[in-house]
Amino acid sequence: MTTRAHWARVVSNQVHYALTSRVVEHESAFVAKANDVALRVWSPLAGGYLRGKYTQGGSGGTGRRTTLNFPPIDPAKADPVVRGLRDIAAELNASPAQVALAWILERREVCSVIAGAPTPDQLTANLDARQIALTQRRPNV
Repeated sequence: MTTRAHWARVVSNQVHYALTSRVVEHESAFVAKANDVALRVWSPLAGGYLRGKYTQGGSGGTGRRTTLNFPPIDPAKADPVVRGLRDIAAELNASPAQVALAWILERREVCSVIAGAPTPDQLTANLDARQIALTQRRPNV
């Protein structure tokens, strides 16, 4: 489909969107909804931060985030989000990452997510997030 100027219509936009980075809700998501433009979300787990391993009570360990804060995270704001994800995940017999992915996938304007998975087990767990319904209690942090 083209406009009168013979330009192609924008149908999707790739944005960083996660529970720790919700800036797109101020403008991009609104414009996307209003114009039927899909959002393709990159790093919905905030570079693995929403898995919970980098916060208190997490497994720590290795990973890119131990040496590179990207996407940028403010732990003072993000750690309470992770604690909330852990609580909800425990209620749903899921992982914090699955709850965070389920939250993103419930957004009408989100058409797909780009999430890295360093192991086959993490890939399977990420895919299983599609089965989680957060209609009773959504993480609204």
